[in-house]
Amino acid sequence: MARLEPTGQINARFWSKVTGDSALGCWLWSGARSKSGYGNFNAGGIFVGSHVWSYALANGQVPDGLQVNHKCGIRNCVNPNHLYAGTQKENIGDQLREGTHLRGDNHPNSKVSQFDVDNIRKDARSYRVIAEAYGISPTSVCYIKKRVNWRLDMNAGGTPHTQGEIEMARALLKREKGAER
Repeated sequence: MARLEPTGQINARFWSKVTGDSALGCWLWSGARSKSGYGNFNAGGIFVGSHVWSYALANGQVPDGLQVNHKCGIRNCVNPNHLYAGTQKENIGDQLREGTHLRGDNHPNSKVSQFDVDNIRKDARSYRVIAEAYGISPTSVCYIKKRVNWRLDMNAGGTPHTQGEIEMARALLKREKGAER
């Protein structure tokens, strides 16, 4: 990560985009935001998450190998008391516990809805034909049908997927590709 060098002018611009406390004590970023809801800040030509800038102002540079995570689960919160340096694994664990992890219909890059997924799973046509109908790849269709993607972390039997199940889904897709040629 590039070294963040706070200056008075940049800091004034940063704080002008922070609104008052919420009921949770969050300081909310009112500037530009990503599709997933995190604040974006141009710190003198370096684009950085607004929460990362706030953390750096209060605590100094983010330690190598770590990222800035939210204790509160509010993606546009910049209250340094709600931020901590942690790992990606810790961040995902926090999101899963708080119910803020973006998945399925809630993910900004999702090309299909849960309704589409249910219909794809019932569809008996070839992966390629289904893929064209929904504007996704045949690989995505395979992964949806085999519950590698859109699985809610479980297979149809309610147990976590194994590496073997993922490999089986890949083999089925490879076989179907060969049959369509």
